Amino acid sequence: MDGAAVIGDVVSMIVLLLTACGTAPSDTATRRDSGATDSGDTGSDTGDTSDTSDTPDTSETADSGDSGDTAPLEIPPGPDCEGGDTYPVETPLNVLVGHVVRGEASEAEIADLRVIAEDWAPSHQGPWVHEVRGPLTSSDGLAFSGARDVAISAASVAEVTRLTDGSYVALYVDGDLDLALAMAEAHEPMAAGMIGLGGLGASTSPDGRTWTPAALTFAGPVPAYVVDPEVLALADGRYALYFLGVAAEDLCADEADPFKVPGPHHLYRAESEDLLNWSAPTEAWQNPIGGTDPAVWCLDRDACYGWFSAPMVSTDGGITFAATGALVLVGTPQIPDVVQLADGTWRMYSLAASGIEVASSADGRTFSGAAAAGAGAGSPSAVVNGGTVELWVSGGD
Repeated sequence: MDGAAVIGDVVSMIVLLLTACGTAPSDTATRRDSGATDSGDTGSDTGDTSDTSDTPDTSETADSGDSGDTAPLEIPPGPDCEGGDTYPVETPLNVLVGHVVRGEASEAEIADLRVIAEDWAPSHQGPWVHEVRGPLTSSDGLAFSGARDVAISAASVAEVTRLTDGSYVALYVDGDLDLALAMAEAHEPMAAGMIGLGGLGASTSPDGRTWTPAALTFAGPVPAYVVDPEVLALADGRYALYFLGVAAEDLCADEADPFKVPGPHHLYRAESEDLLNWSAPTEAWQNPIGGTDPAVWCLDRDACYGWFSAPMVSTDGGITFAATGALVLVGTPQIPDVVQLADGTWRMYSLAASGIEVASSADGRTFSGAAAAGAGAGSPSAVVNGGTVELWVSGGD
């Protein structure tokens, strides 16, 4: 008998026996598990849908762009937040966002996102029309001068940090609706929340004036909305990031503004060595009445204070917070940012009706003497660079 024919018959018999035993190879074994996160953890790469430990809930982004493996997660409509008269599509916004950030949006949902972008971009205030401007400079942190040059476009609520090598990193709410549409159409998950509406972006700069976009990663799931970044330099050289995070099921069904989401609002924290690659976020505090635009500063390794639409205190170095009455502030700060000067004086910058105001404190607990900073209006971000305070301003002008 021909040798090739014998081999062929043997192979056929083996395949038949494997099939009968239920062990024949399957192409589904090579599919990437759709529950993997941005951490790169492939410990559950078998695609076994019976293991739910690796499948994030509806508030989390995922790392798989293959929307054909499984049906999109079911997300209940969020609360109505009085945006119904201007919300242009029927799909609840929170459902749309929850599917887009996971790379699971249907063609109908992508079409709805396109309508939202076309309708809101020219007519609504939001990060898509905001710009980061600066830096303005001051020798005392009280009166600023300089041109409000555009540094980063389609960006809002920026937090600028100067690294030890003299370079800068800016984190901000990324308002690039065109990028959001392109990622939705490609079924590409969003690693740092819903770009265009409520996700973080990053840029780097060698001098604080010329900026280049950079990628952000988190080593674990993040909420559907990741907004209002605040960075704290830690004593060991690392950085802590704080942000308002909102799960998809908690977002408004008819309104993009996370401030209008009913409380409680969740303050999250992550850590990084380079400001671009972050640990998995953990919850630092819940403000029961709602909270946005956090500010955090530490008096020593353990004692930290902050603002998240209410004063808060930490006794574990800023890992967790609780409400406090120990802070004395000037009025109700709006979008505050706090820095300490070389002489130990603290400055708090915040948005007021007349523009950015600055208050001062000798101990980091009691602030007074609010006065106009001469920096115009917008969300402030201050950096101490030797004997100079540099200030960036985010807003719509």
